[in-house]
Amino acid sequence: MAHLSKLLEIIPHTPEENNQFDELSPDSRPFRFFTEKNCVVLAMADRILMIESNDHFVKVLIREGDGMRWVIRHGSMKELLVQLPQHMFARFNRFYAINIRCTIIYDNEEQTLQFDREQTVKLNHAIDPSCFRKVAR
Repeated sequence: MAHLSKLLEIIPHTPEENNQFDELSPDSRPFRFFTEKNCVVLAMADRILMIESNDHFVKVLIREGDGMRWVIRHGSMKELLVQLPQHMFARFNRFYAINIRCTIIYDNEEQTLQFDREQTVKLNHAIDPSCFRKVAR
């Protein structure tokens, strides 16, 4: 509970303070996520690699230093995607949206995604390879 009280101290308390970031574009505004231990993580849109839908929340894979980290956000994928820069993300099926500004290697047989030739992520659901034709030349 000590973490929550410290967090509440820095959350804006007036409507004017709450709206201080409203004028910023989605490219320059951080997004709030949570870890499994309920710690707050702020990440810019360009740090988001992929989004996975899970009922009433989304799992988001973000770039963190030299690695990657899963964080969560309450709400639907659709709600998050309308807030993100549309030129950066493509929804591939009902489960996944991917940052298309990254170099992506998709292995259909292994059902894995690799971002920028770094770490690989195992997918729980297949992505139709033809979906990549919609976003690539």
